[in-house]
Amino acid sequence: MSSTLEILTVLQEQFKGWNIDGPRGLLYYLNVAHKLFRQCEAEQIVYYNPATGKLPYLATTAGTLDYALPDNCWKLWGCLVEVGVTGSILDNWTGADYGLRIGSPRKTEVVTIAGIDYLRIHNIRSHPCTEGANARLMFTDDPGTATDIYNIAYYKRPAEILSSSIQIEVEPPWDDMYLVPAVCKLIEGIQHGNYADARNEVMNHWRNLYWKELNTGEQGLYPETEDRGY
Repeated sequence: MSSTLEILTVLQEQFKGWNIDGPRGLLYYLNVAHKLFRQCEAEQIVYYNPATGKLPYLATTAGTLDYALPDNCWKLWGCLVEVGVTGSILDNWTGADYGLRIGSPRKTEVVTIAGIDYLRIHNIRSHPCTEGANARLMFTDDPGTATDIYNIAYYKRPAEILSSSIQIEVEPPWDDMYLVPAVCKLIEGIQHGNYADARNEVMNHWRNLYWKELNTGEQGLYPETEDRGY
């Protein structure tokens, strides 16, 4: 993978006279493009606990409905309970297909992630992270006190490329093929007074090309309802 410094050197050769640092330096536009590329609901960006290879747990406390998600969470995909695990709010749900909650028409999906069957909890809300706050998850029912019941599937927050010592996360050859042209397009937009158009092109062309690569290969994530045949 190209280092951040190598990418900046290429950009500096392309845009002679532009500083690397500063409020509108090369590093600034590299960071903008990098975040656009990596803020993505793609299977390769889902976080797994490196010690277990499984989805991480969310610790809950009885009576508390609102939770800050981990620092590295960009956006929540779902809150899940492994099939067969008891003690969750799903214990109050009935139906052979985990389908109907008493008094409610809402369904509970069964999803398979990395070979494990989970029940997806629908009675929650979530917000992605912002510049100054973590992503959040809000239950509408009391989840109770638990440390190893609720799994969270979420997309990783992209690294902020604030110095040349912070490594970009766009893999080769996509760093040279897509990220560098995207940064160049943003800078050219500033040079020619059409930054909004340049940003739209990055989002609708270069970013989309990269995103297609992030959903290739075996990832073990199936975010659709699994048909159990009953």
